[in-house]
Amino acid sequence: MTGHPAILRLIRAHAAARPAAVALRTPDDTVTYRQLWSCAEQAAQALATRGVRRGDTVAVRMPAGPEAVVAMLATWLAGAAFVPVDTRTPAERLAHILDHSRAVVVLDKETELLEVPAERTTTTSPADPADGSTPLDDPGAYVVYTSGSTGAPKGVLVGHRALAGHVTASVDLFALGPHSTVLQFASLGFDVAQEEIWPTLVAGGTLAFHGADSTPDTAQLAAFAAELGVTVLQLPTAYWRMLCVELDGADGPSFAGVRTVVVGGENATTADARAHRRTPLAHTVLVNGYGPTETVITATALVLSPGDDVPGTAGLPIGKPVGDRVARVLDEDHRPVAHGEPGELWIGGALLATGYLYDAARTRERFVPDPYAADPGARMYRTGDMVVRREDGGIEFLGRVDNQVKVRGHRIELDEVDRHLLDTPGITSATAFTLDDGAGGNVLAAAVARNASGPDPRAVREHLRRRVPAYLVPGRIAVLDRLPLTTSGKTDRRAAAEAAATALAAGTTNAPDGPVEAQEPLERVLVLLRGLLLAPQLGPDDDFLAQGGDSLMALRVCAQLRAQGTSMHPADLLVGRTARAAVARAEHRDAPDTVEEEPAGPLALLPAQHRWLHDGDLPERDHFCLNALFTTDSGLSTRRLVRVAEALQRRHPALRTALCEDGTVVLKETDPADAVRTVDLAAFVPPERTARLEGALATAQTSMSLAEGRVFGLLYAECAEAGARLLLTVHHFVLDGVSMGLLVDDLELLLGDGRPGATATGPRAIGAALRDWVHTAQARADAAKWVAHTREFAVLRPDAEGPAPLPTLRTHRFRLPVEATRTVTHRLPAAGIAPHDFALGCLVGGLAAWTGEPVHGVDVYAHSRDVSPGDLDLSRTVGYVQSTYPAVLCWEGEGMSALVAALDGPAALPERRYGFDALRFLSPDPAELAALAACPRPRVRLNFRGHLLRMEQRAPGTVLRPAQESFGAHRSPLQQERYLLMAEGDIVDGRLEMSFKYSTVHWSADRIDELAGCVDRVMRQALDPSAVPRALSVARQPHTDRLADGGAR
Repeated sequence: MTGHPAILRLIRAHAAARPAAVALRTPDDTVTYRQLWSCAEQAAQALATRGVRRGDTVAVRMPAGPEAVVAMLATWLAGAAFVPVDTRTPAERLAHILDHSRAVVVLDKETELLEVPAERTTTTSPADPADGSTPLDDPGAYVVYTSGSTGAPKGVLVGHRALAGHVTASVDLFALGPHSTVLQFASLGFDVAQEEIWPTLVAGGTLAFHGADSTPDTAQLAAFAAELGVTVLQLPTAYWRMLCVELDGADGPSFAGVRTVVVGGENATTADARAHRRTPLAHTVLVNGYGPTETVITATALVLSPGDDVPGTAGLPIGKPVGDRVARVLDEDHRPVAHGEPGELWIGGALLATGYLYDAARTRERFVPDPYAADPGARMYRTGDMVVRREDGGIEFLGRVDNQVKVRGHRIELDEVDRHLLDTPGITSATAFTLDDGAGGNVLAAAVARNASGPDPRAVREHLRRRVPAYLVPGRIAVLDRLPLTTSGKTDRRAAAEAAATALAAGTTNAPDGPVEAQEPLERVLVLLRGLLLAPQLGPDDDFLAQGGDSLMALRVCAQLRAQGTSMHPADLLVGRTARAAVARAEHRDAPDTVEEEPAGPLALLPAQHRWLHDGDLPERDHFCLNALFTTDSGLSTRRLVRVAEALQRRHPALRTALCEDGTVVLKETDPADAVRTVDLAAFVPPERTARLEGALATAQTSMSLAEGRVFGLLYAECAEAGARLLLTVHHFVLDGVSMGLLVDDLELLLGDGRPGATATGPRAIGAALRDWVHTAQARADAAKWVAHTREFAVLRPDAEGPAPLPTLRTHRFRLPVEATRTVTHRLPAAGIAPHDFALGCLVGGLAAWTGEPVHGVDVYAHSRDVSPGDLDLSRTVGYVQSTYPAVLCWEGEGMSALVAALDGPAALPERRYGFDALRFLSPDPAELAALAACPRPRVRLNFRGHLLRMEQRAPGTVLRPAQESFGAHRSPLQQERYLLMAEGDIVDGRLEMSFKYSTVHWSADRIDELAGCVDRVMRQALDPSAVPRALSVARQPHTDRLADGGAR
């Protein structure tokens, strides 16, 4: 081992001293240091068998993961340098990299060892002195390719000594040790990946991989951090900026274990740092790193501990040199400038790249002798960045001195983009530049002129996409009659950028049908989405979320649409998921009012309300509320809140419902002022303010009165510097959980001076449609199906019988990994198995394993808004629309095949889930009433809410923001649960969470732990990757009919 590089010796030492320590971790597996070293040695022997020798290059084309780390270690053990290549690299660029690097072997995850064609194999190594690119005494560690001004990517060769020195410095900079877990976030083709990998392993820590196919969103990142025990996150500046916006003011327990956040890739601002301080990551050390690839990743860094003041500059300083480096700020004559004076940054010291592979001339141009160093052989690298050195010695970035830019962490030579644009048939002149993306970052854009038969912007992007990586494809392209020129006759890049920005803003170019004002709403949405997503081929039916969209982007789209005169809610995009569906939702909501306000008078009970009363009166029944608590702006007047309450009650008649003593329901004429209460707590400080606030919140919930029609309230509390709090509370008898989310949408719109749109379908219309339906022949057929389906099933026997008051309730939870959840939410629905069906089937599978009985009945909650009586539109209805129906399943066997077979029973049920209770209480046929009343009642309930949980978690920047205080007990403690087991399914932080609520009167914690373990095991067996494809091939089509009908609260 004495001849091996230092990094290898240190990793091997960990394998010898701590063999069982975890070196690599994925959501599904771990690799110890002993296993890592053993695998690397075996792979190195395989490489040697293939003829790999000292000085060769080996391409590693793999996604981030354990296999890639083994491949790189094996390459070093074989004496070669590796060339990391992103798996998404276009074929043409990949061919150039393999040709130029002279890789003798390509390591690919799919083919393990893929021999390079003979014409590309060479006996010349990167250490060949004839190329003038590297000294023989420091063979290359890796070659990474970056954008090149000639139009072709350039290979930067980093030697082992420089990398080892940087790794040692990074261990100190990031305070890494054996207890550190670093998430590899960067793709392999990005040099930052090397800084995530090697310092972690040299320190004896754990390198974690999220395993996702694409960049994780905020929820997924939080889930990965919690699941993998991540302590260090290294993120691109653009991603971190978006993360801070999404997390601003939100509670994020999933990031509790993270102690260091490293950002870099493009310029950060002090506003970004202050935003970081308002997130659940505020407790972390923030490291702002800077460094071109040629200076071996992070060359300078600013370290901000949680208690440090954020600098008063606009740009966040890039700090001081890291490790054995020096930073020189020089003028045009290469002389040092005074502190506070701008100059060009040159990086010197021992930790520089060797140079450009097989390009001695360029190496001599950029890596020059350092005249200020004591060592006559010292070099320094010209970064091309303008900076200023502060009085404290730190450095502040000002901008570029050449045509190189940073976009979303990628370094881009604009000249390279220009060349590729000019290679496009029909383009006569072109220039690339960056434009403000409206969110603190920038986007690559271009202006082109074309001949008469030249391509449109979409065709230009398609041409480029086949030849260059996605980050080199301009997201916005303006077609101009001609490009402006300088006095010397060259293209004036700055003037072209201004002309293009004007044209794009006016909608006179790169738009489907002329100016924005003339476009249809669908085209407006598509133009915005294509620009923001950098997805020029995005079609009207492409999935917004699958293309990388998220809640923040949805907000930006909606804000820009409003500025153009088109109304759309973020939920339209997030729920509709395609541009076409989002526009349809928005147009329906904003249609002119066609339904008049419902007058006061008698109402028919809805099926859910019948069940609520039939199951027995509740003690203190007035205290049973659904609540949403928010932080909002101070200064809201009582008059304004009363107007909001009036608008909500006018739009949603259910908020004026009263339950009379005889069990009938009426709509009342109400005074909206009675629904509003304000309290001023500005004079109090915590903890007294918190105590008084929580007392007011509790009073708001206990002040409801069903008999008087006091079923809805707004409580507004002024809290001085903490802003204000707004509680929305509604009695559960008048609405369900889905309705509560819709009500929150309207509340926010009204507070933001918006208009909810048409009056939604009210309870009177629903009641009339149900009364008509129960008299139909279809209802008779459905009743027969319900009676036949609800056959005998296992009777669940608790440890002890007896009442189960609410204070005795406990909850046990478990979560599936993120990737398993993605299978549930994305892959299974494509085969006809909806997430709520998956949860139902696996719950019965768990019950079967727990009890030894194969047949079980479960009462299932369904929102029942996709299939409604009389084909009414219930998409915006606020009311107790939820249905409860019995599902009886037989579970035999295991895995996905058992799940598919078990779901045959529910698949045969009527699609009108509301029909069971509607017929049980409203059937005109006495025999039907008796038969349905005699059906056995399940003692287990499932409520699969999916993403409906946490309605109060609004996207940052909206009028309503999350509040941290507890609103107290939403039900009277004298009330009891009516089921022995209450299972709930939610998607939380990208993971399926199953909860089991139970009473300690009925069950011990150990027994419920056993049940949860059984359900967890059944779910994982069903999601076994080896079994899913085969089993899904026989999944039956009828399941598809129910994909939309999930649970309800």
